[in-house]
Amino acid sequence: MPQSYTYPISNQWTTEEIIDVVNFLVAVEKVYQGGNSLAAIQASYAKFKAVVPSKSEEKQIDRDFKTTSGYSTYQVVKAMKDALNKQVSAKDKIRLEV
Repeated sequence: MPQSYTYPISNQWTTEEIIDVVNFLVAVEKVYQGGNSLAAIQASYAKFKAVVPSKSEEKQIDRDFKTTSGYSTYQVVKAMKDALNKQVSAKDKIRLEV
């Protein structure tokens, strides 16, 4: 895993939007680095989707982020949705391996 990398952000986003996107990407990192609560992932993903409503843009961000970090936003969102379908507690942590 690279020690430092850049986040895929758009220069068209406001400062608040950049913060929301970066917070979601940090939440994704936490899932891979020991786990993150379902509630935290849900909240950060909802804010992310307010900034990035387009599926194609979301997929591009996932590709760019996975290329630089090795972490997949897609896999985290999939794990979140699976946990919600299984009615996992919001306090429970979701963990993934790279």
